[in-house]
Amino acid sequence: MPIDQITDAPSSTRSPVVRRRGFRFALAGSLAVLGVGAALYLFDFGDNGVAATAPQGEVKQTAALELLPRDFAEATVQSLQRTIALTGTIYPLNQTEIKSQLVGQVVEVLVREGDQVSRGQILAKLDGADLNAKLNDKLGALAAGKAQLTLAEKNVENNVSLLERKFISQSAFDNVQSSYQVSRATLVSLQAQVEQARKALTDAVIRAPLEGVVSERLAQPGLVVAINTPLFTVQDLSLMNMEALVPTADIPQVKVGQQAELQVEGFSQKLFIGKVDRINPSAAKGSRSIVVHLRIASPDRRLRGGMFAQGNLAISAALSAIVVPETALRWQGEQASVMAIEDGRLVERPVVPGIRNESSGDIEITSGLAAGSRVVIGEMANLYSGQSVHIAVSDTERTL
Repeated sequence: MPIDQITDAPSSTRSPVVRRRGFRFALAGSLAVLGVGAALYLFDFGDNGVAATAPQGEVKQTAALELLPRDFAEATVQSLQRTIALTGTIYPLNQTEIKSQLVGQVVEVLVREGDQVSRGQILAKLDGADLNAKLNDKLGALAAGKAQLTLAEKNVENNVSLLERKFISQSAFDNVQSSYQVSRATLVSLQAQVEQARKALTDAVIRAPLEGVVSERLAQPGLVVAINTPLFTVQDLSLMNMEALVPTADIPQVKVGQQAELQVEGFSQKLFIGKVDRINPSAAKGSRSIVVHLRIASPDRRLRGGMFAQGNLAISAALSAIVVPETALRWQGEQASVMAIEDGRLVERPVVPGIRNESSGDIEITSGLAAGSRVVIGEMANLYSGQSVHIAVSDTERTL
Protein backbone atom coordinates (compact mmCIF):
# COMPACT_ATOMS: atom_id res chain seq x y z
CA MET A 1 0.00 0.00 0.00
CA PRO A 2 1.28 3.45 -0.77
CA ILE A 3 2.59 5.53 2.11
CA ASP A 4 0.16 8.43 1.60
CA GLN A 5 -2.69 6.10 2.04
CA ILE A 6 -1.35 4.76 5.29
CA THR A 7 -1.02 8.27 6.97
CA ASP A 8 -4.41 9.41 5.77
CA ALA A 9 -6.17 6.29 6.91
CA PRO A 10 -8.99 6.84 9.44
CA SER A 11 -8.38 6.13 13.09
CA SER A 12 -10.63 3.19 13.03
CA THR A 13 -8.27 1.46 10.65
CA ARG A 14 -5.11 2.02 13.00
CA SER A 15 -3.84 -0.82 15.07
CA PRO A 16 -4.58 -1.08 18.86
CA VAL A 17 -0.87 -0.71 19.64
CA VAL A 18 -0.68 2.66 17.93
CA ARG A 19 -3.77 3.95 19.78
CA ARG A 20 -2.40 3.03 23.26
CA ARG A 21 0.92 4.71 22.52
CA GLY A 22 -0.79 7.96 21.53
CA PHE A 23 -2.88 7.92 24.70
CA ARG A 24 0.18 7.69 26.91
CA PHE A 25 1.82 10.66 25.16
CA ALA A 26 -1.29 12.79 25.69
CA LEU A 27 -1.54 11.90 29.44
CA ALA A 28 2.11 12.76 30.09
CA GLY A 29 1.68 16.15 28.40
CA SER A 30 -1.36 16.96 30.54
CA LEU A 31 0.46 16.14 33.80
CA ALA A 32 3.41 18.36 32.82
CA VAL A 33 1.09 21.30 32.19
CA LEU A 34 -0.59 20.82 35.57
CA GLY A 35 2.80 20.71 37.41
CA VAL A 36 3.99 23.95 35.84
CA GLY A 37 0.72 25.65 36.73
CA ALA A 38 0.93 24.58 40.37
CA ALA A 39 4.52 25.82 40.68
CA LEU A 40 3.57 29.21 39.23
CA TYR A 41 0.65 29.48 41.62
CA LEU A 42 2.81 28.81 44.70
CA PHE A 43 5.48 31.22 43.52
CA ASP A 44 3.18 34.15 42.70
CA PHE A 45 0.48 33.89 45.37
CA GLY A 46 0.42 33.98 49.13
CA ASP A 47 -1.40 31.77 51.55
CA ASN A 48 -4.68 33.61 50.93
CA GLY A 49 -4.41 33.49 47.15
CA VAL A 50 -3.37 37.12 46.77
CA ALA A 51 -0.27 37.87 44.76
CA ALA A 52 2.77 39.07 46.76
CA THR A 53 3.55 42.74 46.18
CA ALA A 54 6.97 43.03 47.99
CA PRO A 55 9.59 44.24 45.55
CA GLN A 56 12.43 41.95 44.66
CA GLY A 57 15.31 41.92 47.25
CA GLU A 58 13.30 43.25 50.25
CA VAL A 59 13.87 41.29 53.52
CA LYS A 60 10.76 39.83 55.05
CA GLN A 61 9.84 41.75 58.25
CA THR A 62 10.15 39.87 61.59
CA ALA A 63 8.11 40.48 64.73
CA ALA A 64 9.17 43.53 66.78
CA LEU A 65 11.32 42.97 69.89
CA GLU A 66 9.23 43.68 72.99
CA LEU A 67 11.09 45.52 75.77
CA LEU A 68 9.92 46.12 79.30
CA PRO A 69 10.92 49.29 81.21
CA ARG A 70 13.49 47.27 83.12
CA ASP A 71 15.20 46.30 79.85
CA PHE A 72 16.41 49.81 78.96
CA ALA A 73 17.72 52.94 80.65
CA GLU A 74 18.10 56.60 79.78
CA ALA A 75 21.48 58.30 79.57
CA THR A 76 21.55 61.01 82.22
CA VAL A 77 23.91 63.86 83.12
CA GLN A 78 25.26 63.72 86.65
CA SER A 79 28.36 64.05 88.76
CA LEU A 80 30.31 60.84 88.83
CA GLN A 81 33.21 59.55 90.84
CA ARG A 82 35.48 56.74 89.84
CA THR A 83 35.88 54.43 92.79
CA ILE A 84 37.75 51.28 93.69
CA ALA A 85 36.05 48.66 95.83
CA LEU A 86 37.94 47.93 99.05
CA THR A 87 37.61 45.14 101.59
CA GLY A 88 39.73 44.35 104.60
CA THR A 89 40.07 43.88 108.34
CA ILE A 90 40.63 46.79 110.69
CA TYR A 91 42.93 46.79 113.69
CA PRO A 92 44.29 49.44 116.08
CA LEU A 93 47.02 51.58 114.64
CA ASN A 94 48.73 51.86 118.03
CA GLN A 95 48.96 48.87 120.33
CA THR A 96 51.65 47.54 122.62
CA GLU A 97 52.56 44.32 124.38
CA ILE A 98 53.76 44.99 127.91
CA LYS A 99 56.47 42.63 129.14
CA SER A 100 58.26 42.16 132.43
CA GLN A 101 61.58 43.99 132.66
CA LEU A 102 62.94 41.88 135.51
CA VAL A 103 62.61 38.59 137.37
CA GLY A 104 60.01 38.60 140.09
CA GLN A 105 56.69 37.41 141.42
CA VAL A 106 53.38 39.10 140.56
CA VAL A 107 51.75 40.18 143.83
CA GLU A 108 48.87 42.29 142.51
CA VAL A 109 46.91 42.72 139.24
CA LEU A 110 44.64 45.75 139.04
CA VAL A 111 42.96 45.47 135.59
CA ARG A 112 41.16 42.94 133.39
CA GLU A 113 40.47 42.54 129.67
CA GLY A 114 38.23 45.30 128.34
CA ASP A 115 39.20 47.85 130.99
CA GLN A 116 39.89 51.37 129.76
CA VAL A 117 43.25 52.60 131.06
CA SER A 118 45.07 55.91 130.90
CA ARG A 119 48.72 56.53 130.17
CA GLY A 120 50.85 55.76 133.25
CA GLN A 121 48.08 53.90 135.10
CA ILE A 122 49.27 51.01 137.31
CA LEU A 123 48.28 47.63 135.89
CA ALA A 124 50.14 45.22 138.20
CA LYS A 125 52.88 45.02 140.82
CA LEU A 126 55.78 42.65 141.32
CA ASP A 127 57.30 41.76 144.70
CA GLY A 128 59.70 44.62 145.48
CA ALA A 129 61.06 43.64 148.91
CA ASP A 130 64.36 42.38 147.54
CA LEU A 131 64.61 45.34 145.22
CA ASN A 132 64.14 47.75 148.13
CA ALA A 133 66.93 46.02 150.04
CA LYS A 134 69.26 46.28 147.07
CA LEU A 135 68.45 49.95 146.68
CA ASN A 136 69.19 50.66 150.35
CA ASP A 137 72.51 48.81 150.04
CA LYS A 138 73.46 50.91 147.02
CA LEU A 139 72.44 54.09 148.79
CA GLY A 140 74.71 53.20 151.74
CA ALA A 141 77.62 52.50 149.43
CA LEU A 142 76.98 55.80 147.70
CA ALA A 143 77.11 57.67 151.00
CA ALA A 144 80.42 56.01 151.86
CA GLY A 145 81.77 56.88 148.48
CA LYS A 146 80.86 60.52 148.94
CA ALA A 147 82.68 60.62 152.29
CA GLN A 148 85.72 58.97 150.78
CA LEU A 149 85.78 61.52 147.98
CA THR A 150 85.53 64.40 150.44
CA LEU A 151 88.51 63.08 152.39
CA ALA A 152 90.49 62.60 149.20
CA GLU A 153 89.81 66.18 148.17
CA LYS A 154 91.15 67.52 151.51
CA ASN A 155 94.26 65.38 151.22
CA VAL A 156 94.98 66.81 147.81
CA GLU A 157 94.55 70.38 149.07
CA ASN A 158 96.90 69.77 152.02
CA ASN A 159 99.54 68.03 149.92
CA VAL A 160 99.59 70.84 147.38
CA SER A 161 101.04 73.27 149.99
CA LEU A 162 103.43 70.62 151.28
CA LEU A 163 104.70 69.98 147.78
CA GLU A 164 105.23 73.68 147.19
CA ARG A 165 107.37 73.89 150.36
CA LYS A 166 109.25 70.74 149.39
CA PHE A 167 108.05 68.87 152.47
CA ILE A 168 106.90 65.92 150.29
CA SER A 169 108.19 64.47 147.11
CA GLN A 170 106.38 64.64 143.77
CA SER A 171 105.85 60.89 143.91
CA ALA A 172 104.02 61.14 147.24
CA PHE A 173 101.81 63.91 145.90
CA ASP A 174 101.00 61.85 142.82
CA ASN A 175 99.81 58.99 145.05
CA VAL A 176 97.47 61.32 146.93
CA GLN A 177 96.09 62.77 143.74
CA SER A 178 95.60 59.28 142.31
CA SER A 179 93.61 58.27 145.38
CA TYR A 180 91.40 61.29 144.79
CA GLN A 181 90.74 60.27 141.17
CA VAL A 182 89.89 56.72 142.25
CA SER A 183 87.46 58.00 144.88
CA ARG A 184 85.81 60.23 142.32
CA ALA A 185 85.39 57.40 139.79
CA THR A 186 84.07 55.11 142.51
CA LEU A 187 81.44 57.66 143.41
CA VAL A 188 80.26 57.86 139.77
CA SER A 189 79.96 54.07 139.67
CA LEU A 190 78.01 54.01 142.95
CA GLN A 191 75.62 56.64 141.63
CA ALA A 192 74.95 54.53 138.53
CA GLN A 193 74.27 51.48 140.69
CA VAL A 194 71.78 53.46 142.73
CA GLU A 195 69.99 54.54 139.54
CA GLN A 196 69.83 50.94 138.37
CA ALA A 197 68.37 49.83 141.69
CA ARG A 198 65.79 52.59 141.55
CA LYS A 199 64.85 51.67 137.97
CA ALA A 200 64.43 48.02 138.98
CA LEU A 201 62.14 49.09 141.78
CA THR A 202 60.19 51.25 139.31
CA ASP A 203 59.94 48.37 136.83
CA ALA A 204 58.35 46.25 139.55
CA VAL A 205 55.28 48.48 139.10
CA ILE A 206 53.74 47.72 135.67
CA ARG A 207 52.19 50.81 134.09
CA ALA A 208 50.26 51.45 130.86
CA PRO A 209 52.50 53.09 128.23
CA LEU A 210 49.51 54.56 126.35
CA GLU A 211 45.83 55.30 126.74
CA GLY A 212 43.65 52.51 125.51
CA VAL A 213 41.87 49.28 126.34
CA VAL A 214 43.36 46.14 127.85
CA SER A 215 42.88 43.52 125.14
CA GLU A 216 44.89 40.72 126.78
CA ARG A 217 45.89 39.95 130.37
CA LEU A 218 48.40 37.20 131.07
CA ALA A 219 49.58 38.39 134.48
CA GLN A 220 48.08 36.56 137.45
CA PRO A 221 48.78 37.01 141.18
CA GLY A 222 51.50 34.61 142.33
CA LEU A 223 52.95 34.13 138.84
CA VAL A 224 56.75 34.16 138.79
CA VAL A 225 57.93 35.92 135.67
CA ALA A 226 61.26 36.19 133.89
CA ILE A 227 62.58 39.07 131.83
CA ASN A 228 60.48 39.68 128.68
CA THR A 229 57.55 37.62 129.92
CA PRO A 230 54.35 39.05 128.28
CA LEU A 231 51.94 40.46 130.86
CA PHE A 232 49.37 42.70 129.06
CA THR A 233 48.37 44.02 125.63
CA VAL A 234 46.89 47.51 125.44
CA GLN A 235 45.25 48.89 122.28
CA ASP A 236 44.42 52.48 121.40
CA LEU A 237 40.97 52.32 119.74
CA SER A 238 40.78 56.00 118.84
CA LEU A 239 42.75 55.46 115.64
CA MET A 240 42.30 52.35 113.51
CA ASN A 241 44.10 50.96 110.48
CA MET A 242 42.76 48.97 107.54
CA GLU A 243 44.75 46.95 105.01
CA ALA A 244 43.13 46.56 101.58
CA LEU A 245 44.39 44.91 98.40
CA VAL A 246 44.25 47.12 95.29
CA PRO A 247 44.95 45.73 91.79
CA THR A 248 48.26 46.91 90.37
CA ALA A 249 46.45 48.44 87.37
CA ASP A 250 44.66 50.90 89.69
CA ILE A 251 47.62 51.76 91.93
CA PRO A 252 48.82 54.72 89.76
CA GLN A 253 45.52 56.46 90.56
CA VAL A 254 45.80 55.93 94.34
CA LYS A 255 47.35 58.77 96.31
CA VAL A 256 48.09 59.39 99.97
CA GLY A 257 45.27 61.45 101.49
CA GLN A 258 42.45 60.13 99.27
CA GLN A 259 39.27 59.29 101.17
CA ALA A 260 37.16 56.16 101.20
CA GLU A 261 33.65 55.66 102.54
CA LEU A 262 33.57 52.47 104.57
CA GLN A 263 30.92 50.33 106.18
CA VAL A 264 31.95 48.19 109.13
CA GLU A 265 30.07 45.07 110.13
CA GLY A 266 27.77 45.84 113.02
CA PHE A 267 27.42 49.51 111.99
CA SER A 268 25.08 49.21 109.00
CA GLN A 269 23.68 52.73 109.38
CA LYS A 270 27.00 54.52 109.86
CA LEU A 271 29.70 55.42 107.38
CA PHE A 272 33.31 55.72 108.45
CA ILE A 273 35.86 57.79 106.57
CA GLY A 274 39.23 56.21 105.87
CA LYS A 275 42.20 58.12 104.47
CA VAL A 276 45.03 56.53 102.50
CA ASP A 277 48.00 56.67 104.85
CA ARG A 278 50.59 54.39 103.23
CA ILE A 279 51.04 52.35 100.04
CA ASN A 280 53.27 49.29 100.06
CA PRO A 281 56.17 49.44 97.59
CA SER A 282 55.60 46.00 96.07
CA ALA A 283 52.79 43.56 95.31
CA ALA A 284 51.69 41.01 97.88
CA LYS A 285 53.11 37.53 97.38
CA GLY A 286 50.99 35.29 95.20
CA SER A 287 48.82 38.13 93.85
CA ARG A 288 48.80 41.04 91.43
CA SER A 289 47.64 43.42 94.14
CA ILE A 290 49.33 45.94 96.41
CA VAL A 291 48.43 46.55 100.05
CA VAL A 292 47.08 50.02 100.78
CA HIS A 293 46.85 51.19 104.41
CA LEU A 294 43.94 53.41 105.41
CA ARG A 295 43.68 55.31 108.68
CA ILE A 296 40.22 55.50 110.28
CA ALA A 297 39.44 57.94 113.08
CA SER A 298 37.20 56.53 115.81
CA PRO A 299 36.96 59.17 118.56
CA ASP A 300 34.13 57.32 120.30
CA ARG A 301 36.31 54.17 120.40
CA ARG A 302 33.44 51.96 119.23
CA LEU A 303 35.44 50.17 116.55
CA ARG A 304 37.28 47.02 117.56
CA GLY A 305 40.21 45.17 116.11
CA GLY A 306 39.34 42.30 113.78
CA MET A 307 36.12 43.83 112.40
CA PHE A 308 35.49 43.45 108.66
CA ALA A 309 35.07 46.61 106.58
CA GLN A 310 34.19 47.29 102.96
CA GLY A 311 33.69 50.41 100.92
CA ASN A 312 34.82 52.47 97.97
CA LEU A 313 37.87 54.66 97.45
CA ALA A 314 37.23 57.73 95.27
CA ILE A 315 40.19 58.23 92.91
CA SER A 316 38.80 60.66 90.28
CA ALA A 317 35.64 62.65 89.51
CA ALA A 318 33.63 64.12 86.62
CA LEU A 319 31.28 66.98 87.49
CA SER A 320 29.06 66.74 84.39
CA ALA A 321 29.14 63.30 82.82
CA ILE A 322 26.76 61.40 80.54
CA VAL A 323 26.10 58.24 82.50
CA VAL A 324 24.50 54.87 81.67
CA PRO A 325 24.46 51.56 83.53
CA GLU A 326 27.61 49.58 82.82
CA THR A 327 25.45 46.63 81.71
CA ALA A 328 24.53 48.65 78.60
CA LEU A 329 28.02 48.24 77.17
CA ARG A 330 28.68 45.57 74.56
CA TRP A 331 32.30 44.75 73.84
CA GLN A 332 33.94 43.49 70.67
CA GLY A 333 37.59 43.27 71.56
CA GLU A 334 38.66 46.75 72.68
CA GLN A 335 35.66 48.51 71.09
CA ALA A 336 32.58 49.28 73.20
CA SER A 337 29.12 50.02 71.86
CA VAL A 338 25.52 50.37 73.03
CA MET A 339 22.22 49.44 71.45
CA ALA A 340 20.26 52.72 71.32
CA ILE A 341 16.49 52.84 70.78
CA GLU A 342 15.74 55.39 68.05
CA ASP A 343 12.42 55.77 66.17
CA GLY A 344 11.23 52.32 67.16
CA ARG A 345 14.39 50.55 66.04
CA LEU A 346 17.73 49.49 67.52
CA VAL A 347 20.80 51.40 66.40
CA GLU A 348 24.26 50.25 67.43
CA ARG A 349 26.35 53.22 68.59
CA PRO A 350 30.12 52.90 69.18
CA VAL A 351 30.99 54.70 72.44
CA VAL A 352 34.04 55.62 74.47
CA PRO A 353 33.64 54.74 78.18
CA GLY A 354 35.21 56.84 80.94
CA ILE A 355 34.95 56.86 84.72
CA ARG A 356 33.41 53.75 86.26
CA ASN A 357 31.56 53.87 89.59
CA GLU A 358 31.90 50.47 91.26
CA SER A 359 29.29 51.15 93.95
CA SER A 360 26.44 52.30 91.66
CA GLY A 361 27.34 50.22 88.61
CA ASP A 362 27.25 53.32 86.35
CA ILE A 363 29.82 54.36 83.76
CA GLU A 364 30.61 57.62 82.00
CA ILE A 365 30.26 57.83 78.21
CA THR A 366 32.76 60.40 76.97
CA SER A 367 31.86 60.08 73.28
CA GLY A 368 29.22 58.52 71.03
CA LEU A 369 26.02 59.05 73.00
CA ALA A 370 23.84 62.06 73.82
CA ALA A 371 22.03 62.74 77.07
CA GLY A 372 18.45 61.45 77.04
CA SER A 373 19.19 58.54 74.72
CA ARG A 374 17.61 55.25 75.64
CA VAL A 375 19.84 52.17 75.60
CA VAL A 376 19.22 48.47 76.09
CA ILE A 377 20.69 47.04 79.29
CA GLY A 378 21.25 43.52 80.57
CA GLU A 379 22.28 40.28 78.93
CA MET A 380 20.09 40.25 75.80
CA ALA A 381 21.38 38.17 72.90
CA ASN A 382 20.68 38.21 69.16
CA LEU A 383 20.18 41.96 68.94
CA TYR A 384 21.07 43.68 65.69
CA SER A 385 21.02 47.19 64.30
CA GLY A 386 17.73 47.97 62.52
CA GLN A 387 15.67 45.57 64.61
CA SER A 388 12.14 46.83 65.35
CA VAL A 389 11.37 47.51 69.00
CA HIS A 390 8.10 47.74 70.90
CA ILE A 391 8.07 49.23 74.40
CA ALA A 392 5.64 47.26 76.57
CA VAL A 393 3.68 48.88 79.39
CA SER A 394 4.62 47.58 82.84
CA ASP A 395 2.02 46.21 85.21
CA THR A 396 2.44 49.25 87.43
CA GLU A 397 1.76 51.69 84.59
CA ARG A 398 -1.19 49.61 83.44
CA THR A 399 -2.68 49.76 86.95
CA LEU A 400 -2.23 53.53 87.12
